[in-house]
Amino acid sequence: MATTASPWEPIDPLRCRHCSALLARVGPLAVSIRRGGFEVMVTGSDATLQITCYRCRASHTVKTGSPLEHGTRPG
Repeated sequence: MATTASPWEPIDPLRCRHCSALLARVGPLAVSIRRGGFEVMVTGSDATLQITCYRCRASHTVKTGSPLEHGTRPG
């Protein structure tokens, strides 16, 4: 039997468009950011996050409840 991922479980990697660093994991209703011992999970169908790459400082915007498409603005 195939299992389906929960909409609350972030599964798709969000990588920096400039340096390919893993910034977060994104699911239909959640975004998870983990760095060292620090972890943040943002849930809901109407959240917008701006994430700055820890490596190259590029700025990324991601929305929950939408396909994995994000804008990039050099930072």
